[in-house]
Amino acid sequence: MKTCGYDVHKDMIFCAIYDGKDAVVTKCDTFTPDLEAMCGYILSQGVDTVAMVSTGIYISAIRTVLWQHGMRVVVVTLLCSSR
Repeated sequence: MKTCGYDVHKDMIFCAIYDGKDAVVTKCDTFTPDLEAMCGYILSQGVDTVAMVSTGIYISAIRTVLWQHGMRVVVVTLLCSSR
């Protein structure tokens, strides 16, 4: 089973696909055609679920494109503690 994680920034997205042994990281811009191409790439790799860190408003367009292609999107919130 392959898994996919997104690291979302204002102007760039990093996508890591992990197959249990190796990870392949690609990056794309945040324009809609780039998001569509990245989604096509992920689907071609047999991935149907994407996990991404909640980065506020930057995830909205990406999440929408992934949903439109029938992908499951899991948004993760990281909690930090000083303990």
